[in-house]
Amino acid sequence: MECLRPLPKPGTLGDAANGAAKAWRETGALPDDLSLLRSFLFFEQRRYRHFDGEPKGRSRAYIDALLTAIAELSGGTVPDPPDPLP
Repeated sequence: MECLRPLPKPGTLGDAANGAAKAWRETGALPDDLSLLRSFLFFEQRRYRHFDGEPKGRSRAYIDALLTAIAELSGGTVPDPPDPLP
């Protein structure tokens, strides 16, 4: 099971996600932390939900890179819940 590191503090996810997107545009590099990648993908989804549109061009390429990195780090699976559902 993956070791979860603390996520950015509330109110700073936007800064962290924007910084990761900028770094990816400049270097093509993404963090190798699954929780961070999932958080950044969540942030991008919310961004485009508020834009009321689809990402295009480099923005879409960044989201595709996040999805690819998540699939590689997770092995393409999401673990079952730790406790049985009621």
